[in-house]
Amino acid sequence: MLLTADSLVEKALDPSRVEIAHDALWGVFGAALACVLVGLFLLWLAIRKFGKPGGDLRHDDLIVAYPVSIGAVGVYLTLISWLWTRSPLEAGVAQSVLALACLLFVAFNPWRPAGQAPADWIKPRPLHLALAPLLWALAVPVLVAGMFAAVALAQITDMPVTMQDRLGELRSRSDPAWIIGWYVAAAVGAPLLEEFVFRVVLFGGLMGLLKPYHRGEGWAHPGTWIALLISGGLFVLAHGVWDWTVGIIPLSVLTFVLSAIYLHTRSVWAGVLVHAIHNGFVVTMQFYVLM
Repeated sequence: MLLTADSLVEKALDPSRVEIAHDALWGVFGAALACVLVGLFLLWLAIRKFGKPGGDLRHDDLIVAYPVSIGAVGVYLTLISWLWTRSPLEAGVAQSVLALACLLFVAFNPWRPAGQAPADWIKPRPLHLALAPLLWALAVPVLVAGMFAAVALAQITDMPVTMQDRLGELRSRSDPAWIIGWYVAAAVGAPLLEEFVFRVVLFGGLMGLLKPYHRGEGWAHPGTWIALLISGGLFVLAHGVWDWTVGIIPLSVLTFVLSAIYLHTRSVWAGVLVHAIHNGFVVTMQFYVLM
C-alpha cells in the first residue's frame, strides 16, 4: 500500500501514524509539495480580493507596540506558562485578557498625535469576518498536503516524525474542565495573543519600519517579504519547531495565510477568527477522534 494508517482522518491528524511505502516517498513528496504551492497561489489570489494591502504600523504605534509585545511575551513565558501547569482554563483566560489589553493599549495608545484616529488595524470588517470560515475551509486541504509533504521528506531523510509536545499533553486527560480549558486557551487566548505579536507587531511593525526604503506597495515592496520571513520564522519557532518536524511545512502555510489575511484586510480580526477556527478544529479532532 502507498499509505498505511488507522484511517485517512487519523493520518491527517497524527502524522506519526503515517507510513509511506519506500518506493513512493519521492512521488508523494513531489505531489504533496505541488499541491501546497498551487493551493497557496490560489489562496493568495482569493485573499487579494479582500482589498488593497496595508496594515503597516505607524511610527507612533511602533514606539509602543514593541515594548508592549516584549512584555506580553515575558508574562506568557512566566505567569501563563506556570498557570498551564495548574489549569488550561486559567491559562487561557489570562492569555485572552493579556492579549486584548495589549491590542487595545497599542491601538488607542495615549501617545498618538493630537486628533489622530486610532490605528486602522483594530477596526473589525464585517464582510471579511463573514468570509473567514470559508477561507479556513479552503486552506485545510493545503495544510493537509503540507503535512504529507513534511512526513515524506522526514522519511526520505530518516528524520523522526514527531508532533508538538502540546498535542500529546492535550490528550492526556478527558475530564470536562480540562477540555473546556483547552478550548479557551487554544481557540481564544492563543489566536488573540499570537495575532497581536506575530501579525500586528512583527509583520505590521517591520512593514512600517521598512516602508520608507522602497516605493512599492504590498507584495511589490521588499519589506513585505522580509517582514513575512522574519515573523513567519519566529511563529514556527514559537510553536516548538526547533528542528525538523512535520510541523514546519503546515505551520509555514498557516503563517503565510494569516499574514496575507492581515495584509489585505488591514485588520487583525479576520486572522484571529481563522486562527481560532483552525485551533478549535485541531482541539476537537484531538479530543474526539484520536483519544
